[in-house]
Amino acid sequence: MVAGLTHANTPPYVGFMDADGSTTVPEMRHLFAALIDADGGAIGSRWIKGACVPVRQSMGRQVQSRLFNLFVRLFFALPYQDTQCGGAKVFRTAAVQAVLPSVQSPGGFEFDVELLWQMRRQGGFVVTEVPIHWEDQPDSRVGGTTGFAMLKGS
Repeated sequence: MVAGLTHANTPPYVGFMDADGSTTVPEMRHLFAALIDADGGAIGSRWIKGACVPVRQSMGRQVQSRLFNLFVRLFFALPYQDTQCGGAKVFRTAAVQAVLPSVQSPGGFEFDVELLWQMRRQGGFVVTEVPIHWEDQPDSRVGGTTGFAMLKGS
C-alpha cells in the first residue's frame, strides 16, 4: 500500500478501495468531491447518518467491526465511526506524502488506521468522514481474528 501511494503520480489527489466490490467507483467520486472541505482526506463510512448499506454483514462481523472501532477510538484517539469501510479512502497527495515516511505498516488491514493516525498526529490534517453506499461481500478476506491481528500490527 505504501509503495502504491508513494509512486502514485496523481496530483492533487490519491485514493484506494478494496477490490471486493463492497464500494463502487461512483462512491469514490463522491469521496473525491468531499475533499473540497478537507485539507487531508475523506473516508467512507457505513456507520454515520446518510450511509446506505443494503447488504449488511453478519451479526458477528458487525460486532467485530464495532469492537475494533472502539479499540481504535480508545487507543489512537481517532474520532471516526468507521476506519475500515471497504478501504474507501481518498487524500490530497501532498498530505499523504507528508506522513507516509512515518507509516510503519506496509500494507495489510492495519495500514488504514495507521495512515489516519499519522495524518492526525503528525500533520494535523483534517480527514472528513462521509456516508457511503456499501454492500457486504460474502467472499471478503476479513475473518474472526483479523481485528486482533490489525491491533498487534501483523
